[in-house]
Amino acid sequence: MISDIKVAPEGSFVLRHGCAHNPTGIDLTPEQWEVIADIIQKKKHIPFFDVAYQGFPSGSLDKDASSVRLFAAHGTEVLVAQSYSKNLGLYSERIGAINVVCSSSEVAQSITEKEKTSKDWSFILEQIGMFSFTGLNKAQSENMTSKWHIYMTKDGRISLAGLSAAECDYLADAIIDSYHNVS
Repeated sequence: MISDIKVAPEGSFVLRHGCAHNPTGIDLTPEQWEVIADIIQKKKHIPFFDVAYQGFPSGSLDKDASSVRLFAAHGTEVLVAQSYSKNLGLYSERIGAINVVCSSSEVAQSITEKEKTSKDWSFILEQIGMFSFTGLNKAQSENMTSKWHIYMTKDGRISLAGLSAAECDYLADAIIDSYHNVS
């Protein structure tokens, strides 16, 4: 594993389980994590932790997050994908979070600015029923249909009743494109 991390192109993502490695169940020692953290920092890699079993190996949520905290202490950006399906007993819910630990407030600001839009979309969460009013104008709605093949009324109303979880990213990309690139 260490040799693979050393020969990976600079700036590569390095995916590791933070604890309770699947499928081996073997966790690295703090000393082994330190060696890996040093190499990742020298190679300017981006550590990406999959943390699906926090709290299971040691019985302590705090202890099982020590690998992630070690990398954050090294001052590198760290991505952490956490699943709560198992440790909260929500198996069919597929609930989780992605966390980005930034090395500085400037990096955090840069990341959040890239993800921001000038529009407040929270109104969609307040709507009920099978339709949602997106707030897109006629030209933006037409772009949704002509470019993205998403069919909706010209006033921005769309049916979300048949939207599957697998289609959410596609719909989000279409709305982002239409909102930002069409007047």
